[in-house]
Amino acid sequence: MVIFIQLMILFSIILFLMGQNKRAAKIFVISMLITMFLFPKNSIEAAKNGFNLWIYVVTPSLFPFFILNDIVISLEIPDSISKLFKNYFKKLLNTSGYGAYVFIMSIFTGYPTGAKIVAQLISEKKISSYEGQKILNFASTSGPLFVIGAVGIGMFNNIKVGYILFISHILGAIINGLVLNNIFYPKSNVAESCWLNKDKNTNRNFLTKSILNSLTTTGIIGGYIIFFSVLIELIYKLNIFNKIEWFLDLFLNKSLSKSIILALQGAIEITNGCNLISKSNIPFFLKS
Repeated sequence: MVIFIQLMILFSIILFLMGQNKRAAKIFVISMLITMFLFPKNSIEAAKNGFNLWIYVVTPSLFPFFILNDIVISLEIPDSISKLFKNYFKKLLNTSGYGAYVFIMSIFTGYPTGAKIVAQLISEKKISSYEGQKILNFASTSGPLFVIGAVGIGMFNNIKVGYILFISHILGAIINGLVLNNIFYPKSNVAESCWLNKDKNTNRNFLTKSILNSLTTTGIIGGYIIFFSVLIELIYKLNIFNKIEWFLDLFLNKSLSKSIILALQGAIEITNGCNLISKSNIPFFLKS
């Protein structure tokens, strides 16, 4: 039965590469449902592990910051900051001051703030979808509380690791924006103003509003973590990661092969990926 499911997953991957995304998704979901029936105990344990990761590591690190971030937005502090940097962003990153606004909010709050603000700007016709793509090349990042708090302190038990990872993460985002926006996107006219439409009731009951927004965002994050904890465990039980690792071992050393497998697991869902990497026995320089 396991071999049959492995073939189903392989077939879904082939369909995905052929551009038949809907059919590929159907076959993959069916294969995961069958696997869940075959390994119910593992599915429950994985869900419990994902829940514990969310409640005891991620939520304490992110929830207070989400509230403070919403309050900062309500007080319109980022608007003033973005105006200071709009000329630099236009020259270096080929975007308007909105790029500065989104980048500042993204590095302080993390996913999915960057994409959320860009979608709002496009819907309000402040920027074009083309400029939105350019902004997301450098302004869709993890926040400091997640990288430093959840990953550095919560998973690696080392705050220095958190700071190193966060600085590397932000520098990587900037380099990505510099390369992509100046090489693959031609120079074009961008919006000149850099502030969002203001809600007249923004400053009324902003604390209650911030808490409600933060609860919603934290709950969504928890759902993703629990779901993908189960998904990664089911794929692991099908020995797919082991087969890939065995194949890589033929060409690479053991530590590097293991690192690639952990990176693949992290690509499925970043929080679980970071947790698995932190618990692995590979050398520290490969973890970071």
